[in-house]
Amino acid sequence: MLSSFFEQETLPYKPNDEFEMKLNYDFKYRGSVEGISTKKPVYDSSEDNKRSGPLPYLVINFKLIKLLEDEVRVKVVTNQGKTILVKKVEQGDSFKLDLGYTDDMKDRVTAYHYSIIFLNKEKIGLRIINLEIQEDGTFLLNDEKRGKF
Repeated sequence: MLSSFFEQETLPYKPNDEFEMKLNYDFKYRGSVEGISTKKPVYDSSEDNKRSGPLPYLVINFKLIKLLEDEVRVKVVTNQGKTILVKKVEQGDSFKLDLGYTDDMKDRVTAYHYSIIFLNKEKIGLRIINLEIQEDGTFLLNDEKRGKF
């Protein structure tokens, strides 16, 4: 599984003018459900949760401004080899990536690298968008620094 992940990194980057990316950087309380930590926030008014305070949380919204004729599907894969989204797309479509708490990404507790792969009808990768949160909080889009968390 990981070998296919690394092979996909050799795909050419999707040009920046063919998509729009907006960061939704918010602060949410970390919660748990029956003692199990969850990636999704749980709004809990308990004293323990109030003491820990809200934490930085990242959601990224993508809009596909231009799709080439052969790009018919999008697949999103994490550095952990987990596929989190596969869908057919058309020009103008939007989708959201819920990445979670930035501290977890920096500490390498959760996925910190996401590959958005554009596929043809035969499900062969054509182009890619890479998102990465480095350990120091630097945010990279296709290996270009776009900010720091």
